[in-house]
This record gives sequence, structure tokens and C-alpha cells, in this order.
Amino acid sequence: MLYRDVLFLITPGEEQQNEDGYPIPGSDQPEKKQVFVNKKDVKSSEFYFAAQVGEKLEQMFELFSFDYNGQPQVEYQGKMYDVYRTYDKGEKIELVCKRYVP
Repeated sequence: MLYRDVLFLITPGEEQQNEDGYPIPGSDQPEKKQVFVNKKDVKSSEFYFAAQVGEKLEQMFELFSFDYNGQPQVEYQGKMYDVYRTYDKGEKIELVCKRYVP
């Protein structure tokens, strides 16, 4: 299987302070890491189970486990998603995602 879809893993930024305790401008910007993934369909059973508790799962991505470090959000084709669940398959990991709502 070719990993040809581009996904950005997003690590939220943490505001840093200088030695006087003032925030450093721009230090709270999120960090984006580009990885290649396979876009897959959310399994129907999981989709309907999540719908029963008010969640709407939209995307599933498969990537290599060494690329993922627990990032809570991803960006795919300009749209933001929250990582709802992960499934570790050894060398690969699946990220099941729902649409990000600020």
C-alpha cells in the first residue's frame, strides 16, 4: 500500500516565558509535522457506536508508528480534526478522527 496522502500532526504550543516572567511572543504556536498516510474509511460499527454517544467520526488514517507521538490534532486537506482514538498495529497505527470544533 502506498502512503501518498499528506497529513500534518499538530502538537499544541505552550506559552514560554523569559527570565522576567513575560510571555515570549509566538512561543504558543502549534508545531506541525508532515507525514505520509493512507486515508481509510471509518469502520461502520465504530461510526454508529460513536453516533449513539453524540460523536461524529469522519476520517481514519494509517501511518507508521514511529511518526506518531500522541499528537491530539491533525490537519488533512486544510481541515482540522481531533484524534478520537488510536489503534496500534505494531509497525503501523490507525488514527480515528472527528472534525475539530473550536
